[in-house]
Amino acid sequence: MPDLSPHLLKADMTASLRTRHPGRWVFGLLLVAMLSTVGISVLSAGDRVDPAARPGPSSATRTTDRTPAPTLTLAEFRAKEKAAHRAVRTAVERVLKASSLAEVDTATANLSKVLDEQWNEIASFHPSDEVWEPTRHLLAALHEPLAELRGTKPSSNVASTDECGPTTLQERLYDAKANVYQILHSSEPRLPLPASPEPPPAGQNRLPNGHVIERTGPRGPGRLDIDNGTADDVAVSVVTGDPSKPQVMVYVRAHSQATVTGISGTYQVYFKSGSDWDADRRGFTQGCAFHRFDQPFDQRSHWQIDLRRSVLGNAKTSTVPPY
Repeated sequence: MPDLSPHLLKADMTASLRTRHPGRWVFGLLLVAMLSTVGISVLSAGDRVDPAARPGPSSATRTTDRTPAPTLTLAEFRAKEKAAHRAVRTAVERVLKASSLAEVDTATANLSKVLDEQWNEIASFHPSDEVWEPTRHLLAALHEPLAELRGTKPSSNVASTDECGPTTLQERLYDAKANVYQILHSSEPRLPLPASPEPPPAGQNRLPNGHVIERTGPRGPGRLDIDNGTADDVAVSVVTGDPSKPQVMVYVRAHSQATVTGISGTYQVYFKSGSDWDADRRGFTQGCAFHRFDQPFDQRSHWQIDLRRSVLGNAKTSTVPPY
């Protein structure tokens, strides 16, 4: 390729965004067993309610006393059901109001305790025939999330980084709360719950088009024209070694152009795309993607690159790890 002559180099790349999802827990099926005594069926708080058995005291209150449990009438059941719903809702609200991961863990432990206490309270009565079905459903609604939440720490299931880099405290708090909420929301029957946690607002931080984020090292005669015809902002880096330490990094807004001059030596072109620029991490916080042109560039030529995907593109790109 002759020196100092312009060349058109079109990038063949996919600029699809990767969407971040809060972390999810996998729920498994629980196998349960029913223990029977003469005239009384006993289920612990760790057992699933058997449709063919009538619930009794939990293992926390189990004794060898054969005295029949008091009968639960419809009016009494409705009062206890209302109290259980109120207690659980208050405990869930405490989780959602937590302002730190440690508070989420503490509030979740309290929620597990409340679920267990309410289960034991309901299970300590012998339901009459008219409330047998609703009692069984309430016990199952309390048991399902209890089996998932008992002994867990939501903070341990929250990633401190994602494809865009380190996550913020607000993002980690949302993920932890959403994990707890999803367990309750997924249980059947479902307990009445407050509104689901709100995700942190999407940031819209952008730099001016053509803004030079970083420049180091000696200057040279190289020039690079960048046409970002994609729908995402990008940060283009001229790299002679480690992509995290570029010779120059320039911000190019969506559907905009920019030019980098003073490039020295043989180099490669890296570019990361996304939205909501974070100056501290020198990267985007949402919808991140990281790419590199496979072929090297040199300072002797004036290069032009087009980041739009095209069937006529004559340059290959590769996905690279976050940098």
